[in-house]
Formats: sequence, structure tokens, C-alpha cells
Amino acid sequence: MSEKQKRSGGRITAFDILVILLVLCLAATVVYRVYTETTNDKAGITSKYMIEFECEDYDSLAKYLEAGESVYLSSNGRLLGELYKGWNETQAISVEYPDAETTEQTTSAADAEQSEEETAVSYRIAKMTGKLKLNTEVTASKEGNYYSLGDINFSKGSVINVYTDDAEFTITITNIAVTK
Repeated sequence: MSEKQKRSGGRITAFDILVILLVLCLAATVVYRVYTETTNDKAGITSKYMIEFECEDYDSLAKYLEAGESVYLSSNGRLLGELYKGWNETQAISVEYPDAETTEQTTSAADAEQSEEETAVSYRIAKMTGKLKLNTEVTASKEGNYYSLGDINFSKGSVINVYTDDAEFTITITNIAVTK
């Protein structure tokens, strides 16, 4: 009997190959699920909708608004989207000074951010414009004339109070577009 056990114990059967293949498939499935969950968390934060907005505030606000920064609704704290910088733009926010005394008409957020040696904080009123890639939870109405995030509805011309980790401000939506 011991000779028979030695002979059968050293041989690989079809059942052994099937078990090995099943274990490999299970490991590949776990790796795939972990990979897709981590990429979906990063890619799923924004949807196909993008809004263009403007706000009037002090120009020092621009240094707190960077591309990729999350923007939340002040009314309920839900994620509205992320500040967006187009492929041909250098900054997420552009700053324009409406007062007649200013010789420079348009400047970027980097230009608005001056070094601490020159001035600590600037308090000039400026008109800032930017883009916001909306959260995946934002839905369009059937007619497409307004959009919703939970119980908050907004459309072109809506005025919304929003905040980031560093700033709170009010935006006016100037355009809502569907991105590719």
C-alpha cells in the first residue's frame, strides 16, 4: 500500500490543474477589482457637465483657487465639482480688474498672487472667471434647461454660494456645457 500511495502522490491530475487555475482566476479577479475601484474613485469625481462661472470678490481669493480643487455647496455641503483648467489655459481662474485706474486689464491667478515682500494681502475688487467640472451626481432635466444636485437646482444665471478647503465665495453661472 505504501508503494501505491507514493506513486499516486507524485502525479498531477486534472483536478489539481483545475484547482490551480481557479486559484489564479480568483487572484486575478481580486487584483482587477482593487484596480478598478481605485481608478473609479479618481475618475468618477467629475461628470460630463462643466459650468463656466464668474464671481466678484477681492483678487486675493484667486491664490486660494487652484485647478483640481474640490468645490462644495454651502447650503448642504455636497460636492459640486472640481475647478478645471483647460489644456490651453495656464491657470484655473482668470482675474480682471474693472476699475479704470488699473492699467493691466487681465491677469492670471499666479500674477494676482504677489510675493510677501511686496504686499501681504491685496484687497482690490476683481471679476474672476473660471470653469468647474461637475460631480457625477449632477443630473440634467429632461428638457436640459436646468441641472440638479440632490434638492438643489441650478441653471445659467444661477447664483450659488460655494466653498473650498481654503475659501468661501459666491459664483454666478454663465454657461453650462456638455464635455466630451
